[in-house]
Amino acid sequence: MRFSSLIFAALVCCVATDTIAQSVGSTASAAASVATAPPVSPSACRRAALKRWTAQYDSVSGGKPLTLSADQKKALRALQTDFMRECAARYSVATVDPAWLGELITLYSDAKLNDSIPVIMGRIEREHLRGAAIDAHSRLADKASDTDDYPGIFTHARAALAEAEQATPAERSAAASAIAQAYHLLAYAYGNKLHPDSALAALQRGAAQLQGTKEAASIQQDIRRYSLVGTEAVPIVVDQWSNAKGSQTPLPTKGAPTLLEFSAYTCVYCRLSYPIISRFNTTYGPRGLRTVVTEQIESDFNGSTLSESDWIEANRKFMVVDNGVNFPIALERADTARALRVLASAGGASADSSENDGYVNTRRYAVGGVPQFVLIDKRGVIRHVIVGWDAGSEATIGGAIEKMLAE
Repeated sequence: MRFSSLIFAALVCCVATDTIAQSVGSTASAAASVATAPPVSPSACRRAALKRWTAQYDSVSGGKPLTLSADQKKALRALQTDFMRECAARYSVATVDPAWLGELITLYSDAKLNDSIPVIMGRIEREHLRGAAIDAHSRLADKASDTDDYPGIFTHARAALAEAEQATPAERSAAASAIAQAYHLLAYAYGNKLHPDSALAALQRGAAQLQGTKEAASIQQDIRRYSLVGTEAVPIVVDQWSNAKGSQTPLPTKGAPTLLEFSAYTCVYCRLSYPIISRFNTTYGPRGLRTVVTEQIESDFNGSTLSESDWIEANRKFMVVDNGVNFPIALERADTARALRVLASAGGASADSSENDGYVNTRRYAVGGVPQFVLIDKRGVIRHVIVGWDAGSEATIGGAIEKMLAE
């Protein structure tokens, strides 16, 4: 999906070229050792490859990912593909353990060996491997989300769920994680195509089908997110304005159509959104649109531990100077006592102190990854929740804004 987790910000998958070239050369012996190592699952091999790649990434970036050049990112992407191909070379579709076929799809996709994926699906079909079919289609839906292929998401998520309907209870239990992912992806696609009711209905079916499993609990966050549509938006907590004057009081959500973006400086897809959201602010601001981005104040910025004031200034420069953000940036600091007090007023799981990370805004709006966009009409009612940023986001969000402004 085209968003970054709030718990682990996505690395820039993207080392001076000479340094990477040396690294590639140095992997020849590593590749030989991989080829003769005892059998491991494709997922285990992939994790090991990512660990090796991350070590190279950290070595060259020096823990400061924002300093990587375009050439460095390009070289790093190539190195990652090479590492994945070393893993892929260890397996044969014809003989690999059937339980590993879904994992092999992910590995082949990462290795850019997509021509082999139909071969995997052919074996799954010939051997009537229902559990593998659920896993494979769920993984293919996930890969479709990486390339903005919404028809692919719908096709494979629905195929996974159709297989699940025909599965035995034991098969469904074994494939619970893949089934949950298919429901997550189906809801993601519906929501981003402005069909929140369909997203919510799919998630509710998933929660019922997976009742009693840990995967059912994971669906609840998505249910909370899409249940926001049609409800009154709660004010945004603001501790500091990064680039605009204003009091440190909750930002109201009534009186004007509002485009609210949840963001983080580490989020690649957030950065891709800034030029378009800034253009929306320039175009639609005079017509009454209120545009705001909210971020969490942290202690680390690009690998350096900073005081709060220095972090705010570094973030302001990154957003305004480096990325041209021209709309207000509302910052929230972690305050566990406040979060517990505010969230407890809502009751339910959101008030659980064990889940209290000190932030109010992301919990209130059920944010699981950034960017997340919330469109609020002038009455203060949430109209849409859109997760991530892709090639169609500009048209989708722009169209929704035009509709709200016309009301």
